[in-house]
Amino acid sequence: MRYLILAALAAATTPAGAATYELKATPQTVAWGHYDATDKPVLTIRSGDTVVIHTLLTNSPAGLEKAGVAPAQIEPALRAVYDGVPASARGPGGHILTGPIAITGAEPGDMLEVRIRKVDLAIPYAYNAFRYGAGFLTDDFPYARIKIVSLDAKRMVG
Repeated sequence: MRYLILAALAAATTPAGAATYELKATPQTVAWGHYDATDKPVLTIRSGDTVVIHTLLTNSPAGLEKAGVAPAQIEPALRAVYDGVPASARGPGGHILTGPIAITGAEPGDMLEVRIRKVDLAIPYAYNAFRYGAGFLTDDFPYARIKIVSLDAKRMVG
């Protein structure tokens, strides 16, 4: 999981008294495999507010353990989302997205400015994977592979 600190700026100025919110990734605050304009927002903010957003990997806890990640290094939030979001609530994609977030006063067609102020790493690894029969180049790679990449949060390198 990464923590993204976002400043939503729907207008050119930041209003006095802008609020800061923290949006954790939970079974109630994620959209798994889809984003739909009809989904109810899990958070509503005003122009100029800041949101600290917790995000998750897309691999399962079991898949990460099988690839060599120690069980203690798997985020409890990832386990909770895998256990708490029923298959019927998951879309066709594999990504777990935190949100959606609504902005008071924003309307369809508006141009919104979102600034990512910083990214903090919550876990000391990332991964890259592919599986046979999904994605592209499946004829060139008729097998599956996962690679765990160690991350150095201090230097922000992997």
